[in-house]
Order: sequence, then C-alpha cells, then structure tokens
Amino acid sequence: MVVVLLAGVAWRVGRYAARRPLWGDEGFVAVNLLDRDFADMLRPPLEHGQVVSIGFLWSELAVTKVLGLSEWALHLLPMLSGLAAFLLTWRLAAEALDRRTALLGMAVLAAAYYPVRHGVEVKPYAGDMAAAVALMYLAWRLKQRPGSVGLWVALTALGAAAVWLSLPAAFVVGGVAIFLGWHSLATRRPRQFVPLAIFAVVATASFAWMYQVFAGPTARANLWYWAIPTWKESFPPLDRPWLIPWWLVRVHAGNMMAYPVGGNHLGSTATLLVVIAGSASLWRRRRRDLVILLLSPLLPALAAAAMQKYPYGTSARVMLFMAPSFCLLAGAGLMAIFRRFVPIPARTTAVRIAVAALVIWALGGLASDIIWPYKRASNLSARQTTQAIAAKFSPDDQVLIANAKDYGQFLPHFEGPDCAPIWFYMHTFSRAAVRWTVPPEQVRPVAGDTWVVYYETPRSSEPGGMEQRQGQLQLYLRQLTERLGQPSLEEYELLRPYKHRGPGRLSVYRFPPAREPPGR
Repeated sequence: MVVVLLAGVAWRVGRYAARRPLWGDEGFVAVNLLDRDFADMLRPPLEHGQVVSIGFLWSELAVTKVLGLSEWALHLLPMLSGLAAFLLTWRLAAEALDRRTALLGMAVLAAAYYPVRHGVEVKPYAGDMAAAVALMYLAWRLKQRPGSVGLWVALTALGAAAVWLSLPAAFVVGGVAIFLGWHSLATRRPRQFVPLAIFAVVATASFAWMYQVFAGPTARANLWYWAIPTWKESFPPLDRPWLIPWWLVRVHAGNMMAYPVGGNHLGSTATLLVVIAGSASLWRRRRRDLVILLLSPLLPALAAAAMQKYPYGTSARVMLFMAPSFCLLAGAGLMAIFRRFVPIPARTTAVRIAVAALVIWALGGLASDIIWPYKRASNLSARQTTQAIAAKFSPDDQVLIANAKDYGQFLPHFEGPDCAPIWFYMHTFSRAAVRWTVPPEQVRPVAGDTWVVYYETPRSSEPGGMEQRQGQLQLYLRQLTERLGQPSLEEYELLRPYKHRGPGRLSVYRFPPAREPPGR
C-alpha cells in the first residue's frame, strides 16, 4: 500500500511540478480571474459561458490575489484537492474493505488518468471528487458511531458548505442521506432520523440558496449548453423509453467508467463488468452497506439528468465525483475474480502482479507528463509566443487587442481553442496596460509605443470568414494610422490548434511613440 500511495502521490505532484500551460477549457475559466472581483463572480454569464461552482471561483481568486496569476497558483487548489481525495479514499478503503481489496482499489485509483489530469487543471472537478469522498467518509464513520454528535455536526456543516464548493456535491449529499436513512431502518434506530433530518434540511436549504443566487442564473444565461451533443446525449431518452436500457449501457460503459483507462463507445466495458462483479461480491458477502454508500449518489444524478438539469455519464469530468466509488468497487471486482478463478496458493501472487502492473502504469503516466508537459503542443506554443511578444512591452506602452470578446462588435471575434490562454497570458506577461476592443477614436497617444495584437486562426466551417475578418482589421488599422502614424508589423505563427486546418497566427503592429507628450 505504501508503494501504491507513493506512486499515486508522485504522479499528481509530478504533473503539477511540470507547470503545464493552460489549454482552451482552462483558459475559459482563468480569464474570469483577470477583471472580476468576488462580487462580480456572482453576475452571470461568466466569460465563454463557463458553468463553475462559485466556491471554486472564489477560492481560485483568493489564491491568485496572494500568489499571482501563474500556473503554479492556478493549479495549486486543484492539485491539493486531488491529493486530498486520493488520501481520503485510502482512509475509507482501509476502514471499509479487507486489506487486499483495499490495495487493489487504491492501485486502480493511483493509475487512473482522469483523476490525475483534472487534479492539475483550472477546473472544479478535483474539488468535486474531494467533496464527495469527504462526505462519504464521514457517513461511513457515522455508521460506526451513530450517536456521535461531533460527527453529525461535521457532516451537516460539510454538506452545507460542499454544495457551494462543488455543483455535483448535491448528489452526494442525497446519496449520503439515502445511505444513513437505510442504515437507520436496517438497524431499527429511529432516533437517528432526527439528526439525519437536520442534515437534510440544512444541506437542502444551503443548496437552494446557492441555486437562487448563482447556479440558477448561470444556467439560464447558458441555455446553449442543451444544444451541444455532450449534453443532449447525457440525458435519458424519456421520449423514447425503449432506448433507455441501451442508453444506460452506453453511458455506464463509456467515459464515466474510464478507470484506470477507457473511453466512449463502450470503451470502458471491462471496467463496468469489474465494478458490477465487485458490487455483487460485496452484496453477497453482506457488505450491502458499502455498496449503497458508494453507488447511492448515482440515483440523484440520474434524477437530475432525467429533468435535464445535469449531464450524466458522457464525460469523465462531470462524473469525477464517482471516481473513488468506481475504483474501490473495481478493486472488489478484481478480488472477486481472483477468488473465483485463481487457486488459493497463487492468489497473493496474482494480487501482487495486478498491483505491480497498475503501479507501473502510474509511473508511466508520470514519465509521460515529464516528457510532454502539455495537453497539446499548440498550448505550449501559445504560451511561449505570447511571453516572447509581451517581453517587448515597456510600462510606458499601451497594448490594444484587435479582437472582440463578444460577437457583434466592430472587430473580429476572438475565437479558437487557444484564444482564452492567449488572452490570459497577454495580461499576465505584459508590463504595459492591456485594453480590449477599443474604438479607434478613443485611442490616445502615449509616451511609449502603441501595440496592436491580433490573433487569427483558420476556421474551415466559415467560408470567406478569414477575408471578412481581415477586412475588419485593416479598417481598424487605417483609422489608427491616421492618428498614430505608420506601424511596423511582426507576425508569429503558432502550431496548428486542435481541429483546425492550419496554424494560428499572432500579428503584432507597433505604432511609434507620440511626437509630442500626451495631452499637449
């Protein structure tokens, strides 16, 4: 177990230490930290239509105010959340499972890619996992000590706070209530319903408050989510009930069960079968309490998906709060397979081989992150190029971004998978003031240079779009030239962004300093 824990911790810390550049989805969240204060985070929509828990946004903003806007600061909380989830799962496994089953379950979690990946991203998914396993661990302790006032207070306080820190924590709160209610009935202890009712009421009231002030307005501001395939396919087809059984198989054998590896299109079928085997084995061995605890959050999540309020199963990230449960049940399934098919004298060897293979897989993941410390090479190219450009700016200069943040403005829209990281890095690396979408008549000469930076990425879905955007840019530049003089031009080519037909390009126009001091 020590080797497994060291491998899991090493992969997580090593990925963080690699200082991976932001990729598109991370940048979409990170840019909200540039101009918004704590109150502004409550005013939807967020930049790029992001749906992120308010607790995560506030926590990230607090960290960046202390540590700055580097990747080290942005990735710190997700990394700590991922480590906390990993170690709390170990404590739950050690108390709820026999040693071999716990060892196999933790080895699966140590080697699983998605918990590590999302533990080093500016995204809330690692926090979802940490909140989930913390709630389940306290619920398991309460099963053992149902009369502990301290544990009930801790669970109630955590349930009330977790729904602000993690959107799917509401499902885990519901699952914990199901588990504790079932245990109270099974053990015939009706007195437990009083603290359980207090827990349910407090957590529900906290969630209702959070939904009223943040989650509800954010959802209504981003109704376009319901039109994208990732969301449409994640809701059960209630209008075609004959397809529901196939839908259940498809989503549960897809990315939500990709532990330690797997994928969509039934790519995680093996893990699903092992999890089913583990659940059945524990149920037969009179460990129904643990099966109910680990799987009960799926019921509220399914209910939310049926109401089209939350995507279910089509990606690992939105279901990452279930990762500890699936990995522990996978460990139970592997142990059940060994008990069924491996003779007793060889079982220890079989367990050791399985654990060794999973540890080697985790160390291979660590080596891969050291060799390729980025999601895509274009992300590294975007950071390096933006940093090289920003190094030329002086404090007396002004920087104008000749792309619009939103559609419908007089400049071309800032789009593409690298747009948000470039936006973020241009702010963080620049010593000069950076301004966006400034009308040419509002541009004033300054003591230093005036820089105009324009990002272009080819879009195969927009015939003639590049020519139209270039026309908008040239009109803008002509008006600036009349006011500031003739600019020089430098062009920087970025590696081809994901799913685009050609490389991205940063065009940097440098206008000379004002001939007279500003204001004369």
